[in-house]
Amino acid sequence: MAALLALLTVLTTLFALLPGDLMGARGTSRVERHVAEQGRAPTLPLGPAGVPPIAAVRQENAAHVAASLRLVNYYPSGSPWERMWTEWSEEVLDRDLHRIADTGAEMVRLIVFPSAFGFPAVEPGMRDRLETALHLASRHGLHVQLTLFDYWSDYADLEGSRTWTASLLSASGEDPRIAVVEVQNEIDPSNPQAMAWARDQIGLLHDLLPTTPVTVSTSGRLGVDGLATLREALTGAPPDLFSLHYYGDPGLAYSTFRRAAAAVAPAPLIVGEAGLSSRPEGPGSPGRALDEADQAAWYRVVQTAAREAGLPPAAPWTLYDFRRGGVPEDLPGAEVGFGLLRTDGSPKPALAVVSAAFAGTLSAQPFNGRFSLLVGDGQHAAGWTPWKPTGSARIKRGQGVSGDNALVFTGTRAQRDGVTSWYTVPAQPVRPGQRWTVSVQARGADVTGVNDVTLSWFDGDGEWLANTSSYPLPSGADEWHWLIVGGAPPAEAEAVQVHLRSSGNSGSVAFSRVSWKVSGG
Repeated sequence: MAALLALLTVLTTLFALLPGDLMGARGTSRVERHVAEQGRAPTLPLGPAGVPPIAAVRQENAAHVAASLRLVNYYPSGSPWERMWTEWSEEVLDRDLHRIADTGAEMVRLIVFPSAFGFPAVEPGMRDRLETALHLASRHGLHVQLTLFDYWSDYADLEGSRTWTASLLSASGEDPRIAVVEVQNEIDPSNPQAMAWARDQIGLLHDLLPTTPVTVSTSGRLGVDGLATLREALTGAPPDLFSLHYYGDPGLAYSTFRRAAAAVAPAPLIVGEAGLSSRPEGPGSPGRALDEADQAAWYRVVQTAAREAGLPPAAPWTLYDFRRGGVPEDLPGAEVGFGLLRTDGSPKPALAVVSAAFAGTLSAQPFNGRFSLLVGDGQHAAGWTPWKPTGSARIKRGQGVSGDNALVFTGTRAQRDGVTSWYTVPAQPVRPGQRWTVSVQARGADVTGVNDVTLSWFDGDGEWLANTSSYPLPSGADEWHWLIVGGAPPAEAEAVQVHLRSSGNSGSVAFSRVSWKVSGG
């Protein structure tokens, strides 16, 4: 009964606002008064918990977004950023929204620019394009996260900013196609003028779209500290949820997500951007296929971390790779390679990982421990990364246990600053009370030096803490031997890597059938 009475209170309030006050259909609308008077809407009666009923509905909607988010960030491949709107193609957008829906996503992020839409008043033709985009998204079963004010920094112009937001959104009022509105992408929390502007915009959006959640984000480079600073700076006009952007070490994702959620609590947290560039022409790249496999392996760990941290799947940046020349000049060249799809629309391996995360079917089991998924020139294994290379290291087909593939090191040297290895990052997060056990079979040919399997532990900042290593393969061993390492994480450990190592080996060593299990925690 109490829930029914609360719902009737909310509906009564909403009907009292419609249509003239909220929708601006007759007389002077609430938004127009806010712009003219720089004021706020009348205070609504408080509900049983001391929260205005419409704000309570908005909080419930924010919690729903945070619990069920399946979001893909989007620009067209050939006309990204503001060119999406100035070189408008309804046909391209319709095709791309279909592809987004095919990933299993339920929401698309659309980003709008004052420079493209007109400022301070939005041009009617551009508002029509946004309406078309919302219509097409809805037709494909997608809600929209609408991000405002991209590539804009005139925070002193409060009046012009209010006019722009109002002219963009006041015609439609509450719109069920818009699930969440972001004030601005990656706002700087250390800029007092930007924070004052953001507080004003959050208040305006709450007036304009009373039950639609509002979010803010800050640069992924600022990490959890940046998010905590943002929350503190927005005290007095808080958003309904916060958005973390993550492009960091996959092994640190779990601890980062947990700390970020704690930093903004009780507000919900989403990972509104996440990605790794496949850098098709990046410096030092061993080949596009290897980089694309690295991207898929990165997503496997990061999406598992989001799930284990109690968050929805991280929103991939972005649907497409971008054609060269289409990316803003202030962004690095690697920006072209973040897509789940190549520029021709063909899928990269990361697409299957993200789709599995959206469907809730992503496995955290050891990945490619038999080196069966080969990439590049066929001598590299997906999900494995070379470290401190000396001599040669490559995958040899059929030279592992029972005809499996094997990783073979030959002629490695001892080094003062590290040991030659290939490593992988397990998808399972590191927790106190766990015990990790890793096993691999190894054999040598004229083997010398130290050849083992090692767990390398790191703290939440990525600083190395300690190694836990197996006994080394005996010198001269030419039959398959089990190498097994087991142990608990050090007290401060929040990340781990599994290394297959070879040092000072004038012969060769082959590793086959890597596996691990985690108990406790």
